[in-house]
Order: sequence, then C-alpha cells, then structure tokens
Amino acid sequence: MMRSGIVHAFAGSREEAREYIKLGFKLGLGGAATWPQALRMHRVIADLPLGSVVLETDAPDMAPAMYPNQRNSPEHLPDICQALAALMNISPQRLGEASTENACQLFDWPHTAQSV
Repeated sequence: MMRSGIVHAFAGSREEAREYIKLGFKLGLGGAATWPQALRMHRVIADLPLGSVVLETDAPDMAPAMYPNQRNSPEHLPDICQALAALMNISPQRLGEASTENACQLFDWPHTAQSV
C-alpha cells in the first residue's frame, strides 16, 4: 500500500531514507541537518534524490548552525536551503524549487513555475 507524507526532521540512515522514499514519503530537512556534528546526515543528504526532499524549519526549535543559540524562524529557511544545497552539490534555487514542487505534489496544491 502506497502512503505519503513527510518524515519530519529526518535524521536517519541511507537505508531508512530509501525505505521511506519507497513508501512514498518525502524527507523533511531543516536546521539540524546544517549542524557540523551531523556528519552522517551530511553524507545521506548528498545522496538523496531531489524528488524526495522538503525543506522545513521546525521553528522555534533546531536552529541552523549559522544561528547558534537563537530561536529558529521561517526567515532562516533561505540559509538552510543554501547549506543543504551545498551538501547536494546543486544551487539553492534548484533545491528550493524542488522542495516547493515536492510539497505541492504531496498535498495536491496548485503550483506555478515561479521562482522560490
């Protein structure tokens, strides 16, 4: 049975990512994935298919590495996107567009091809 949804604050292994994706889930990536000590997560993110990723903030928790000791906020999303795009070796614009498209597809929201 195909399911769908977002695995909030995904921090699992490659194998876990693969299984969630096979089930139809998107992987929510946010501030914690930018932390320097999240080395395993960085390796997993580098290998994720672009169609499996949804950016998130988890505000006010899990602020990204570039905002230590601060409350997380949706305004940090561009910085999270930039950091994760670097791990994926793609542009932040491409990651932002893919994340938006993935969320719109998942929730059956209308989507126009505007820049994110």
